[in-house]
Amino acid sequence: MITLGLDVGFASLGWALFVGDRLDMLGVIVTEAQGGETSSEGLMRRSRAIAYDLRAILRADRPVMVVMESVSWPRSGSVIGKIGAAYGAVSAAIGCEQPCAGVLHLSPQAVRKGLGLGKGADKDAILTAVREAPGCERLDELLAGVRTKALRRHPTDACAVVLAARALRQADAAALCG
Repeated sequence: MITLGLDVGFASLGWALFVGDRLDMLGVIVTEAQGGETSSEGLMRRSRAIAYDLRAILRADRPVMVVMESVSWPRSGSVIGKIGAAYGAVSAAIGCEQPCAGVLHLSPQAVRKGLGLGKGADKDAILTAVREAPGCERLDELLAGVRTKALRRHPTDACAVVLAARALRQADAAALCG
């Protein structure tokens, strides 16, 4: 089974592709503001860039499941608009390229729980949990291809949602059988 994990953001969207239980590829889609364009023009251009790049990944790899963190709405109106645009672009890309793929949203708390971490776990704890997870032996090798340390957290978070979904699915199955 091919599973695509996403860490949805407007400036950068992290993705991680798992084939079976193994991390196969990861990356980040980066969109940047350009001088001279209105906020509406930038919102449209950047949303289309997210959808275009994500459609290429979906078309090439055909995941049967897409897992992402559920949206957390910030207090800033402009940030809400950007997050909404990013989720809209992701939804459109999935709908165009993989309309039958299952889509699972996990809360940030569910991701931490699925990784065996406490509610207050920070990004470093998540990175360590992903690094130590079976099937993620290539994480550091793959992250080396991401251009900056700041951007590396996004594909790591995309790995985390897939690992958490898998762990929570196994826990649910064990509870049903127990």
